Amino acid sequence: ARVQAEAEAMVYTCDPPGIWTEGYSCSTMECCAASACPVVSDVDALPEIYRGSIPVLPRPSSGTIHLYAEEAIRILTNARYRLEVNERAYELAERNTWALAAKRLAEVVS
Repeated sequence: ARVQAEAEAMVYTCDPPGIWTEGYSCSTMECCAASACPVVSDVDALPEIYRGSIPVLPRPSSGTIHLYAEEAIRILTNARYRLEVNERAYELAERNTWALAAKRLAEVVS
């Protein structure tokens, strides 16, 4: 928790091996809540959940990996940009807290 709270960025180059996974990424949502400026790839459900709130980049490959480096540099060197992303990310996290998830699940199963 301490390291996550101190982090300025979390660049997640998720690239599952040819099969669909659940793709929610609890660690990404936790970074949204911690203002650790997450960046994710456009695989599985990640774009549906995170696009519009945090940077979502193309699946990492030899032709796209430079985009991750460029985004990390932008986040680490541009405080204004980092703050803008973190504000949107935090708003997303506020709409997806563990308490709200538990409440929604309880409503579905009852």
